[in-house]
Amino acid sequence: MQEANQVHSSPKNRTIVRADPRQVLLRGGIRFGFKLLNKAAPDLASLAAERLFRSPRRHARPAWEEEILAGAARFSLPWGAEALPAWSWGHGPTVLLVHGWEGRGSQLGAFVRPLVELGFRAVTFDAPGHGDGPSRSATLVELARAVTVAMDEVGPVHAIVAHSIGGAATTYALSRAASVRRAGAPAPRLVFIAPPISAVRYTQHFAKLLGIDEAVRRRMVARLEARYGVPLADLDALSAAPRMNAPLFVVHDRDDREVSFEAGAALADRWPGARLMSTRGLGHRRVLRAPEVIAEVVEVVTGTPWPVRTGLETFELERELFERDRRRAVAGTPREHTPCNEPEVRARASRGRRCCFEKG
Repeated sequence: MQEANQVHSSPKNRTIVRADPRQVLLRGGIRFGFKLLNKAAPDLASLAAERLFRSPRRHARPAWEEEILAGAARFSLPWGAEALPAWSWGHGPTVLLVHGWEGRGSQLGAFVRPLVELGFRAVTFDAPGHGDGPSRSATLVELARAVTVAMDEVGPVHAIVAHSIGGAATTYALSRAASVRRAGAPAPRLVFIAPPISAVRYTQHFAKLLGIDEAVRRRMVARLEARYGVPLADLDALSAAPRMNAPLFVVHDRDDREVSFEAGAALADRWPGARLMSTRGLGHRRVLRAPEVIAEVVEVVTGTPWPVRTGLETFELERELFERDRRRAVAGTPREHTPCNEPEVRARASRGRRCCFEKG
């Protein structure tokens, strides 16, 4: 594994996550319910746990994402009797953008403009249970199937940029992508941003969060494995990594509170020839919009440098991306970022400093 340059956000502007009182109350009620059911009715508890595990929350798109989608060509990907919504920009070699858990394709919209301007086609989609996608449930298995469908429909795929669990889904999809191998297409370039490495560990984190005891968690896992016919261990990206031949570039923030930096570092270490870029102060989602990260990822994908946006141009972008009212989810989510005020940006720009994303 090779470690690329580190990117730091100024301490003043680091992500601050505040708990939504409604989510705290809801979680408290769920924990109380499992406390009663864990011993009294473990089968019922495992059934409830499995349903919750397969039920991602949907969040509203902020205005900047809506504007990006408005400039796309919308199409559909086949999904049984239904269809997955998908969007395409530009022409040229295809770069597939894959969202993470409780996300949506437009979250990776900051990559669209540079890819299109450099002569590439950007494609994204909403997976089942996410964004505008069908169904109210999903797991990593469905996300991996969606990635496979997307590759088959829009391929050959030059590169895949995946966020969070989208990276694990892409790994599983590629490990099983016989159709891609039969076509003789070269392995796509991969960029994983904040990737988790273990489905089993995710169930453990889920159980701890909701007060599910170990015996019930094991029953929940058994239900999931029976439903999909796949042992959770087979979804472990870390186990699959040594067998992968696609070039991989991992980006992970050291202050990520949802997927630890150690997960991304371990994946890069096990994946042959992988490179790791570490950041600080960007958290789990803001890393998708950091100018230095965008520039680095675009160069990895296209082989062409993309200039880092600085000064007032960065301020205007951030004001759109992080405005409080536009960052609210349907159920309500905390504000992630407070941009610098315009006079401060002007002062910093005059000194050759960026608003919020500075090389450390």
